[in-house]
Amino acid sequence: MTGSKDTPPIPSANGRRQRLAGLAAMSVVSSLCVGLIIILFPARFGLTVDSAREVAVGRTAGLAETAAATLPVPKATADTPTVVPLPTLRITPLATTPSTVSGLAATPVPRPRDTRTPQSSQFRIVTQRAFPNCGSTGVFGTIRAGDKLLGGIYLVVFRGHVAGAQTASMPNYIGASPDRNYEITPLTKGLYTLMAVDANGLSLAPSVDFTISPPAENCEPGQSGSQWVEIDLAQN
Repeated sequence: MTGSKDTPPIPSANGRRQRLAGLAAMSVVSSLCVGLIIILFPARFGLTVDSAREVAVGRTAGLAETAAATLPVPKATADTPTVVPLPTLRITPLATTPSTVSGLAATPVPRPRDTRTPQSSQFRIVTQRAFPNCGSTGVFGTIRAGDKLLGGIYLVVFRGHVAGAQTASMPNYIGASPDRNYEITPLTKGLYTLMAVDANGLSLAPSVDFTISPPAENCEPGQSGSQWVEIDLAQN
């Protein structure tokens, strides 16, 4: 047996702390009430209003300090949990490559090829033939839309990749010849390419190769010379 019925139980350390804390709290409350009474009725205590406030504030502050000194400082026991600081986390950034970042590509992407069908030519070649001539050389012909002669079409002759002489078609026949509304003359012997283009230099018809013979070579009528070449175009 650890005690008899007449022996009061010994309070534990936690019980004593709780009682002391309660007494201190009661003292503070009582002091606040007394201070409030002094402030509300200073004449009963022979005080002015300002002096009553000083007495009440000093009384309350003194009791608060006494209560703070009276309260025991808790000590760590076996039941008190120990606060263990968390370890500092080290975050390693993920390695990224251009292929894993939104909006970037790992390697440059070439532009898609233009697979559209090229626009067909506006004109087609309807006539190409050569004539012998012992006096001059050149190329001539007509450019038509149906039966109507078209003016303002540019004709350029190339020798290799170098542009040579050029002219523009007329809306009517040249002179008294009913076989031409354009003419380029003279031309020296050699291989040429004729191209029909618009004012911006864009091709309007397939290119045509032709040969100009030397002026005195097979130039008589009925011979095989090609001092003049006729090339006619018609609108598609």
